[in-house]
Amino acid sequence: MSLVKQRKISIEFIKLAQPLSELEIDPKYIHEIFKNIISNAIKYTKDKVTISFEKKDSNIIFARSDNGIGIPKNEQYKIFTKFYIASNVSEAGIKGTGLGLSIAKVLIERMGGRIWFESEENERTTFYVSLPFLI
Repeated sequence: MSLVKQRKISIEFIKLAQPLSELEIDPKYIHEIFKNIISNAIKYTKDKVTISFEKKDSNIIFARSDNGIGIPKNEQYKIFTKFYIASNVSEAGIKGTGLGLSIAKVLIERMGGRIWFESEENERTTFYVSLPFLI
């Protein structure tokens, strides 16, 4: 049984109204990036994950939000560091290697994009990925 079904997590997907231009992306990179970012949302949420896309200037912005444990403010600067796992993750008994976000960041930057987040401990976290369209 998948973790989504087991924990009764709802996933809301908000689609773009208009079709997108081509992105300059590597399908293997995108798979790895989304796998890491979305699986983290599923692991750390209380019950809901929201995934959305937005076209902004010459970029596509992917956002994924959860209503989970959040990232402690004093640890946020370390979140993309290899092998880093926030203190509240261990306390919650959630397993991980601390590699997913560091790998995602490297892959996103190789494609000319960037990743950032907003988080409130014990409330929510939203990760954003911006990737450029082909010119």
